[in-house]
Amino acid sequence: MNKLFIGCLAVGLLVSCKGNHTHDTEKDPGLKPLAYTLYTDKTELFVEFKPLVVGEESRFAAHFTALGEFFKAVTEGSVTLSLTGTAGNQSITADTPSNPGIFRLALKPEKAGLFKLVFDLKTPAYTDQIVINSITVYPDEKRAIAAQPKEAGGGDISYLKEQAWKVEFANAPVMKETMFDVIKVTGEILSAPGDEVTIAAKSNGIVKFAGNNNVTGSTIRAGQTMFNVTGGE
Repeated sequence: MNKLFIGCLAVGLLVSCKGNHTHDTEKDPGLKPLAYTLYTDKTELFVEFKPLVVGEESRFAAHFTALGEFFKAVTEGSVTLSLTGTAGNQSITADTPSNPGIFRLALKPEKAGLFKLVFDLKTPAYTDQIVINSITVYPDEKRAIAAQPKEAGGGDISYLKEQAWKVEFANAPVMKETMFDVIKVTGEILSAPGDEVTIAAKSNGIVKFAGNNNVTGSTIRAGQTMFNVTGGE
């Protein structure tokens, strides 16, 4: 009886500790990365970074694509990232891409407020500037987490820049244009080469086709012989 009581007590304590442990170690959701895709006439920028918090380093993975008939990774040049606003300015430069098309930068904001992120790209072929407006620098991580939008449902198809850069790929904005009238034309459908077979008749004779459905290209059975109508009825 005593052994049974001690066993029940141990199980009860285990369940109680497990319940308290789960509750006390419930993890904070943490900061989720932001992602932006922007275009100029020359360049596409896709960039990911965590929300900016005063005193916390945020790392940027900036993917630069040179536009043209096909989109290609920017493999040479430098990028300067600037955080500009009424509270002050900060900047940092990556002199070369860490991988073809990808420039990695790290920025530690000094003051909270509303800023702009400015990307100045310099390549041997051209220069460009891309701006992301209305970027908030939060005073602490707690407020940054509270401001995060709720995640939408899944279903998106992922197509990485590293994949697109390896093939002949390009995209363009959807444009509203006038659709012209449909032009009606006549035509002739011909058999593909090799689809027709000519067989010589073994005896003389005449084959008559009755009805008006014997159009060119149709097949007609006369006894055990198959005929292909090659012209007229």
